[in-house]
Amino acid sequence: LVARRDCRRAGRCRLELCSKRFCYMAEVITGHQSRIGSAPKWQVYALLFCLIAALVASWPSANVAPQKNPHPSKATSPADLAKNDDLRLYSLIATRVSNGENYYNATAAELRANNYPLRPFVTFRFPTLTQASALFGYPAMSAGLALLVLATLLCWWRRLQGAFADPGRRISAVMLLATGLVLAVFPKLIVLHELWAGILIALSLGLYRPEKYWLALFAAAAALAIRETALPFVLLMSAFALWYRRWQELAAWCALLLGFGAALYMHFLAVSAVTSPLDPASQGWATIGGWDASIRALRLTSALRAFPDAIGALVVPVAMLGWASWKSDTGLRVTLYLCGYAFMLMIIGRPQNFYWGLMAAPLLLMGMAFLPALIVDIRARLNPA
Repeated sequence: LVARRDCRRAGRCRLELCSKRFCYMAEVITGHQSRIGSAPKWQVYALLFCLIAALVASWPSANVAPQKNPHPSKATSPADLAKNDDLRLYSLIATRVSNGENYYNATAAELRANNYPLRPFVTFRFPTLTQASALFGYPAMSAGLALLVLATLLCWWRRLQGAFADPGRRISAVMLLATGLVLAVFPKLIVLHELWAGILIALSLGLYRPEKYWLALFAAAAALAIRETALPFVLLMSAFALWYRRWQELAAWCALLLGFGAALYMHFLAVSAVTSPLDPASQGWATIGGWDASIRALRLTSALRAFPDAIGALVVPVAMLGWASWKSDTGLRVTLYLCGYAFMLMIIGRPQNFYWGLMAAPLLLMGMAFLPALIVDIRARLNPA
């Protein structure tokens, strides 16, 4: 009522404008109740059936080959770094660029020397992260990554204010977010583009406000400049702006997409200048690994890697359900992003590319914090007083 009164005083009586300015009040007002709180019984039973089916499908298959560890667990020598070929490649390229070499020449040389494909042009990562490392140096990049993690935790602490009936669960939610960011503490992973882009996407979602979307836009732009696979997130945010008819915000997201298209074309031209049709081409990334591949990627890129395969695999769909149960705009955005990225991991990416899960892993486990409210509502719907 206060929101609608203020809109009338400003001469804006339309509910859409009222929603644009005050929609995040609803996250606090309805945060104590899950989406299932007012659902009929048949929907509750359908939800439980889908959850059981997802848990059965998530049980690790015995014929799935073990995947490489994305980080050396205890050592820091170049020999240990070489345990993962992609990490070694990115480190070698960063060293050459730090020594003054052109990024595209250095990347082409290392791809050839290490028997990597050079075509299509997307086999070359965007130069943003490597150039930043060469400009600022390793210590500054490590400090920047630490600050980025702290900023993400702080933004989500503020975002979750009033979202739980029990204030202590807010602490639990942020701690679960920290477990999704745990791989940032390994120094050798600083060369991974997915690590930076995934944290920036989590930061963007924590920063987003309908009336102050610019900060979220800048974080998303940084993620997109580092890794082009952040594009689905930008498209999702654009779709929400269109759905809510926030035309100015939609124009900003579309401008970002146009800028990305121009940058991608320039990247294509730069790669074409250092490659030839005789260079080896990639066998492609459309492997259709299915739900097993998606689950393993999300498990191995979060704190779940410390648990047995079966436990970690079962937690992934449960955490997604937790996000889906949060009755809020933010909960819906995160759910759609996680589900969309999980689907993408099902159809593209070879086994050694499982670290692509870092794009979604930071936010995944925080969904567990919303499960208690969901459980209470399910019991209330199935056993009404």
